Amino acid sequence: MSFILKNRASRFFIKSIFFIFLVSLFLGVLSYCIYIHKYLHEFTVTFLNNLNILGLSLIISGVISALIIYWLADTRVFFQKWYTLLIFPFFFFVIVLFVTETNYINLFLLYELFLLPSFYLVYSISPNRRAIQTSIYFLTWTQFGSLLVLVAVLMLYISTQSMYLSSITSINLLVKWLLYVGFAIKIPMWPFYYWLTKTHVEASSFFSIYLSGFLVKTAIYLFSLFLPFFSITTDLNAFFIFAIIGVVDSSIKMWAQTDLKKLIAYTTVQEMNILFIPLLWNNEYSEFLVAFFIITHCLLSSLFFFIIDTLLKRYSTRVSTKLTGLVHTCPLLTVCIIISIILFSGLPFTAKFFIEIMIFSYTLNYDFVATIIIVFIANWIGLLGFSKNFFNILFGSPILFYPVVDLSRREFFIFIFFFISLFIVNTITVLFI
Repeated sequence: MSFILKNRASRFFIKSIFFIFLVSLFLGVLSYCIYIHKYLHEFTVTFLNNLNILGLSLIISGVISALIIYWLADTRVFFQKWYTLLIFPFFFFVIVLFVTETNYINLFLLYELFLLPSFYLVYSISPNRRAIQTSIYFLTWTQFGSLLVLVAVLMLYISTQSMYLSSITSINLLVKWLLYVGFAIKIPMWPFYYWLTKTHVEASSFFSIYLSGFLVKTAIYLFSLFLPFFSITTDLNAFFIFAIIGVVDSSIKMWAQTDLKKLIAYTTVQEMNILFIPLLWNNEYSEFLVAFFIITHCLLSSLFFFIIDTLLKRYSTRVSTKLTGLVHTCPLLTVCIIISIILFSGLPFTAKFFIEIMIFSYTLNYDFVATIIIVFIANWIGLLGFSKNFFNILFGSPILFYPVVDLSRREFFIFIFFFISLFIVNTITVLFI
C-alpha cells in the first residue's frame, strides 16, 4: 500500500477510479430512491421540463470543477479522511435539485447549501491560519449578499402569497435592487468584487477552481430566473452600465498585478461582467451564449489555476517577477502555457472567439459606443495586461536556474484533458451558435 501511495501514476489512477465510483454511486442511489417511491415518470417529466440550457451548463461546470479538484487533491487525504468522499455525492445531488427547482424559497436554500463544500475546501483541506481568515472573509461577504436576496424573496412571498416563480407577475423597484445588489456581490459585479480577489489570493488552488469554475455561475443562474420580471428599458440599462464599468476597471487593474492568482481573479471579474451583458437580453439565443460562455470560462479559469498550482509546486512562489526564464527549465510546461494563453485570448477558431463575436455583434446594435469600449478594453488592454505576466515568466532572463523537473505524466494528462475539452466546446459552439 505504501508503494502505491508513493507512486504518482498509481495515485492518479486510484483517484480516477474513486471518482467514477462516486458518480456511479450517486446515480445509483438517486435511481433507487426514484424507483422505490415510484416517481420515475413524474421525476423525468419534471426534470426535463424544468431543466434549461443554463442549468445544463451549470451541471457540466460542476462536474468539471469536481473532477479537477479530485485529480489535484492528494490521494492520501482521502485515505486518511474517508468521510471527505461524501462531499462529492452531496455536491452532485444539490446541483440536480438546484437546476430543476421552481420554488424560489427552495432555490435560495439550495444555493446556500453550496457554501458547505466551499467552507470545506477552504478550511478542511488546508487547515491553517490563512485558511481560517479566508473562510471567514468569504462567508462574511457572501452572507451579506445572501441577506439582501433573502429580504427580496421574503418580500416577494408577502406580495404574491406563493413560493413559485410562475406566480410572480411584477417586482417593485426595491426588490429589484435588492436582488441585483445581492447577486452582484456573489457573481461578482462592479463595484462588489474585492472579496473575490482577496479570497483567491489567500485560498488554495482547490477552492479557487471551485469558486471561479462553478460557484460564481450559480449566482448567474439564479439571477437569470428573476430577469423576466425586470423592465428592459429602465432597470437593465443601469445594470448594463455597471457591467461596462466592471470590464474597464478589471481590465486596467490587470496591468498592476504580479500575483498570478490575483491576476486570474481579475480575469474572472472581467469575464463575469462580459457574461452579464448577454444575460440582460433575456431571450433563448442569449441563454445559449451564456451557457457556452459558462462552460468555456469554467475550463479556462480551472486551467490557469492548475498552471499556477504547477508553478507553485516547483518554485514555491506565484509572483511573476520571481518566475522568469521558464522556457530554459520546463520546456513542456512552457508549450502548455502558450497553448493556454492562445485559448484564453480568444483568437479566431477558438470557442471564446465565436462567443465574444456574437456578444459584441448583438451589443453593437444596442449601443455602438459601449461596444467599442468593451472590445478595445477587454480584447486589447486587458489581454495585454494578462499576457505580459506570463510571457515575462516564459521568456524573461532567468534570475536563477532552479533544479526542477518538467511536467509529470499526471500533470501532462490533465493539460490534455483541458485542451481536448476546449476543442469539444469549440466544435459544439460553432455548430450551435
